[in-house]
Formats: sequence, C-alpha cells, structure tokens
Amino acid sequence: MEEKKEGEAEIQEHGPEHWFSKWERQCLAEAERRDDPNEEETEQGQQKLWHLFQNSATAVAQLYKDRVCQQQGLSLWVPFQNAATAVTNLYKGKYL
Repeated sequence: MEEKKEGEAEIQEHGPEHWFSKWERQCLAEAERRDDPNEEETEQGQQKLWHLFQNSATAVAQLYKDRVCQQQGLSLWVPFQNAATAVTNLYKGKYL
C-alpha cells in the first residue's frame, strides 16, 4: 500500500503542471486573465471601437464631400490622410 502511494506521488510530480517554470506559469496565468476580460473592460472596448468607427465614418464622409474641392483645384491629400489614419486606427483598435 505504501509503495502504491509513493508511485502515485512520483507520477503527480511529473504531470503537466510541473513542466513549466514558475515564471512560465505566471505568464500563462496572466494570459488567461487577459483572455477573460471583466464586464467593465468589455464595455470600454466596445465604446472605444464605436468611437473609432465614428471617427472613420466621419473622415471618409468628409473625403467624399471634399471631392468637389478637387474640381476647384484644391488638394484632397489632407482629407485622404485623415480618412486613412482614422480607418487604420479602427483596424488597430479592433486587433489590439
């Protein structure tokens, strides 16, 4: 009976939970915590994305509206840059 308990203890010491160093286990715990955001973080993320979407939509609409300016000899470069920046920020906000 004693021998069986020793064998079981030895198997437990070689289980997956012992494969990682303390630092690796801390990293895994942190990653799991980040993967499970609380309700407030989720709400903040949704508000951020909505804000970025609104900025993008406004910038693209302004670019469309300013297309008439090009016919009058004005450059569309600045409105284009603003729209590109807004859409890029929306993309980054979604994946960061």
